Amino acid sequence: MQPGWCIVRIVQCDGLIGAAEGSGVERQQTTGTVRPELLPEPGAETVAERRADRAARRELAVLPRGWWRFAWAAGQVVLLLTILQTYTVLRRSFFQQPPGEAFANALDLIRWQGAAGLNIELGLQGWALRHDGLIDFVNGYYRNFKPILYLCAVLACLLAPVAYRRVRRAFVVVTLLALPWYAIFPLAPPRFMAPYGYPFVDTLNALSTTPNAADGFAAANQFAAMPSMHIGWTSIAALWLAVTFRRWWVGTILGLLHLTMMGYVVMVTSNHYVFDILGGLILAGVAVAVAWSLPDRLPWTDGWNRLLARLAARPALGGLRPSPVATTNTAGRDA
Repeated sequence: MQPGWCIVRIVQCDGLIGAAEGSGVERQQTTGTVRPELLPEPGAETVAERRADRAARRELAVLPRGWWRFAWAAGQVVLLLTILQTYTVLRRSFFQQPPGEAFANALDLIRWQGAAGLNIELGLQGWALRHDGLIDFVNGYYRNFKPILYLCAVLACLLAPVAYRRVRRAFVVVTLLALPWYAIFPLAPPRFMAPYGYPFVDTLNALSTTPNAADGFAAANQFAAMPSMHIGWTSIAALWLAVTFRRWWVGTILGLLHLTMMGYVVMVTSNHYVFDILGGLILAGVAVAVAWSLPDRLPWTDGWNRLLARLAARPALGGLRPSPVATTNTAGRDA
């Protein structure tokens, strides 16, 4: 076999035969060499890169622009709120188990954490209780968990809409994956464990002027500590921050700080154990892997994409037509 044929076979194995043919690479079976003037120029785009660029352009083309982008972002907030409220109702109505099982699981989990040297929740709360300002801060941070989630989503909608939709898939997947666990492993949170010798303080009720609602349409399943969806959804919010900013490290640092603070807050407020936090992180990781494995275009989204395309083709509010879509680093952040 001659060297020139080997070159072409290597190109084929890399899946780039189209680029090689387009640039004029030919087999030289007589000399076994490739003429230098026929090689692609350094930095020339590959077929895969051009396809990715075209896919990004197509996806951007169906996204609203101008003032329509703000209306779309508001609609996304309504969508997320609806998903969260539906999740709350389903978790309370169909996945709630007897309290006795939840308390037994809590005692087992505390024993497992003790064997691993991870029973740190009481120590963290005890230190925080000596600082009234810190307790007020963690209570407020916990209560504003959903507004912060919506804010992260809106920023991603406005600044990185393509990447926002990818991360939104992970949000939906992690919400669906969490529901069965509340039936499989019901768990009493730390704030209910005082009768069993663990003197946790329910800071949101005992040290706050706005107690949690235990009844009503928005009431939560009180024995659904595992996994911590405050951590699962905050992981999604951190991803939205990571893809939002042009300098990726800015959003990544902000997202990690938010996630770390939420982990501290859910323990100090006696709402979750360390293992609950680990469960939320693992579930979010699985959801991201599932979401990223899905195809770019799902069959049931075609009608919605056509509607968005019509909105994108309209002039922005105020009578000004938006500028043509250009390739930006949004596609890079989506990768």
